[in-house]
Amino acid sequence: MDLEQVRSLITNSRPEDWERIRHNSYFLPRHSTDAVAEDTESVKVDEHEVLVVYKPDVDLRLAWGLVEEPDLHVEWAPPWPNPKVARLFVDTFWAGALIDREVVYSVDGGRCYLPEQDRDGASTGVIDGVTSGFVVDEAVARRARLINELTSSQGVEFDSYMQQARFVTARPKH
Repeated sequence: MDLEQVRSLITNSRPEDWERIRHNSYFLPRHSTDAVAEDTESVKVDEHEVLVVYKPDVDLRLAWGLVEEPDLHVEWAPPWPNPKVARLFVDTFWAGALIDREVVYSVDGGRCYLPEQDRDGASTGVIDGVTSGFVVDEAVARRARLINELTSSQGVEFDSYMQQARFVTARPKH
C-alpha cells in the first residue's frame, strides 16, 4: 500500500472503523531540553493525547494532540467564546513507522479541530456567491472531520466551525 492509498483509506473511513485506545497510556512522547540556568537544563516531555487503531487493519494507527504551536493568532479565527488556537500534529503510522504528518488547528479552546488551509494561502473560496474565504483541500477537511468525530462525544458542529472560519473545501487541481 502506498501513501496515497493510506490517505484515501483514512479519508473514506468512518468513526466506527477505528478503536480508540484509552486508560491514560503514553503515546509517542517527544522530549526536548531547555536551558534553565548556565549549567542546568530541564527536560520537557509532551505527547499525543489520542491514539486510534484502524479495526480492519491494525497496522494503521492515527495519533494526535502533540502541540506544534500552543498559542496562535490567525487571521481566519472569528471571536469564538474561547479565543485559544493551537496547531497540533496528526501522525499516521503504518506497522509502527511514522509515514505521514498533517496539521490541524485546535480552536475555541479545544472544542473543534479544523484542517490546515492550502499552503498557497489562497483566499479564493466562494461563500454565499462571494469570492472570499480560505481554501482547504476536500480530503484534508474530511480527515479533520474524522478527527473531530473520533475525539468529541459532544457532536461538535464541524461544518459550523468551518463556516465561521471562512474555510471553503475544494478538490485539488491535478
